Amino acid sequence: MNGNLSANPDGLIGIVIPDKDPMEVSAYNTWQKATTKVAGFPNGSVDRADATGRGSWTSTITSNLSNIAILGLAIDAKDENEILTLDVYIGYNGTIK
Repeated sequence: MNGNLSANPDGLIGIVIPDKDPMEVSAYNTWQKATTKVAGFPNGSVDRADATGRGSWTSTITSNLSNIAILGLAIDAKDENEILTLDVYIGYNGTIK
């Protein structure tokens, strides 16, 4: 994962899910394993697709990053005197169905 994060610093968010240790959130792990068909650790999923081994992550990431997003979201947050101000920007790259 580190190599892919270094190669794509603006395109990836890596998430590590603890399993069978004090940091585990068992309800989340149960859902994640059912959703991505993770059978064991270490294992991984790119874009919440079915889990695959590390050897396929780079090609899947490269392919997915070449796709054009149909929706973009940006949030600018400011915290002043315990008041949170958010500016939310949404952009569409196509017709909304």
